[in-house]
Amino acid sequence: MNEKEITYEPIEQEMKIVKEEALANYTTEHKYSYDDVQYWLTDNRRWELIDGIPLLMASPSINHQLISKDLMFLFEIYLRGKSCQIIPPVDTVLSYNEGSDTYVIPDLIIQCDRKKIKKGRIFGVPDLIIEILSSSTSSRDKITKRHKYEKAGVKEFWIVNPKDKSIEVSVLNIKGIFTSRIYKIREIIKVSIFKDLTINVADVFANPWLR
Repeated sequence: MNEKEITYEPIEQEMKIVKEEALANYTTEHKYSYDDVQYWLTDNRRWELIDGIPLLMASPSINHQLISKDLMFLFEIYLRGKSCQIIPPVDTVLSYNEGSDTYVIPDLIIQCDRKKIKKGRIFGVPDLIIEILSSSTSSRDKITKRHKYEKAGVKEFWIVNPKDKSIEVSVLNIKGIFTSRIYKIREIIKVSIFKDLTINVADVFANPWLR
């Protein structure tokens, strides 16, 4: 299968969905910063901030967590003893500056530059980001966050689809645009940020508890 460019553009409908998901007790007419949100983190709830709009994240499903666990295992085998690390969900400010209006909590991150880890969070662009789709986050992951990752310069971005057991891999080309390909269950992914790492899609979805 030949690689082709898949273009996703943020659209008004997507931003309408984002605004509707903001908590009722915070007005979507006001734009918040990452520093603002830190004052709300008093009850262990997980937030993301997209263009100044706070979003409360739902709890992940069993399928989501099983896939995340197995992906971590597959990458960890290769990364053990190397300088890069695979990291579970953590606050990630892609472009940190005073008043930054966007931060995300990806499902998995591969980070090779330890200097970007500050105060227990990521400040800067990860080398690879993985998002596992769910019914509540599908639109945000495939459109809004994909655009944010592309614009920030994330080298490689995976969208894992548990429903049809596929993985869309987007690699940043020399023009700063994602070139994407969808891998199915019998295919092998060559991880672009490493010279000698491949992932069998079947291994990602091999857990017998997946439904």
